[in-house]
Amino acid sequence: MSSPSERIEQIIDISSELSQSDWPIIDLTLRQFGLPTTEIWNSNDKKGYIMRMIDRADDENLAQLHYHLMQKSSKLVSEKNPEFWQPGRFKLFISH
Repeated sequence: MSSPSERIEQIIDISSELSQSDWPIIDLTLRQFGLPTTEIWNSNDKKGYIMRMIDRADDENLAQLHYHLMQKSSKLVSEKNPEFWQPGRFKLFISH
C-alpha cells in the first residue's frame, strides 16, 4: 500500500506528464488503465481533469500508469541527445 505522500507524488507526476497530450489521448490512456473519464468537464484545465480522474485510483493502477508515463518520458529524453553527448558530462555547443 502506498503512503499518501507517494500517491500525491505519483498523481502530480502523472497529471504533469499526461496533460501534455491531446484530450483524446488523455482519455484513451486513462481508460486503458481502468480509470474513469467523463464527457462533462467545463474547463480546459487538463491537469485538473487528470487529477480528478485518478485521485481515487487503486494503488496498482496508479503505479502502473505512473510507470508507463515515466518510462515513455525517459525514452523521449534519451532519444533527443546526440551520441556524442555522454550522460553526466558537460554539454557545450560552439558555433562560428
